[in-house]
Amino acid sequence: GKCVPHHAKSVSLKTWPDESGEPPVRKETVIFRPGRKKEIIMLGCKIPMDIDNRMVESFAMLRSLMGRGQNSRLWNEVREKRGLAYTVDAAYAGLPGLGHYFCLYAEIDPINHDKVEKILRQCLPKPLSEKREFDELKEKMFDVFEVVAVEHGGDYEALIWRKIAEGKTVKSVEQDDARRLKIISLLSLEDLERARKEFLRPERFAMVVIK
Repeated sequence: GKCVPHHAKSVSLKTWPDESGEPPVRKETVIFRPGRKKEIIMLGCKIPMDIDNRMVESFAMLRSLMGRGQNSRLWNEVREKRGLAYTVDAAYAGLPGLGHYFCLYAEIDPINHDKVEKILRQCLPKPLSEKREFDELKEKMFDVFEVVAVEHGGDYEALIWRKIAEGKTVKSVEQDDARRLKIISLLSLEDLERARKEFLRPERFAMVVIK
């Protein structure tokens, strides 16, 4: 009863200031883990927490286009064409109240570091132009929504926690799905390109290497 009171009362939610506009304190951070035979390299930047829903969905699609799955730009350039990585990935994520980020990720043989880093730095700012690729991805995202709607997996849990952290009422998550699907259906390749040009700029990048 002392730690978890039985009566409801308002609780102040503390947050960190949004530092997305600040340049990285360090452009590169190296973490040493002796005895490993592989290296992990991540390159990314901070993304504002208060971007609109259209921009949020644009970044979700950018994540897939650039590094998520075997048809992504990163997979084709690093793994398929050159065989320089064990695996690749991309992330657009964050913690409510703390900050958001977008990054590309690769697990590699340390001898390939320079080659992979160069490709990562080329992938993020490279303009988007493949409309066919974009249309196929949009179709896949609608398919994913149908699967999640049946499974009610971790995505819904994350959504509920985000609402709590933002001080919003937790209502039926299906309403959020319907709203997201409408936004996605209206997205164009130009929306993704606008998000990329505004935030995925070289001066905003920071790199983390685990070796």
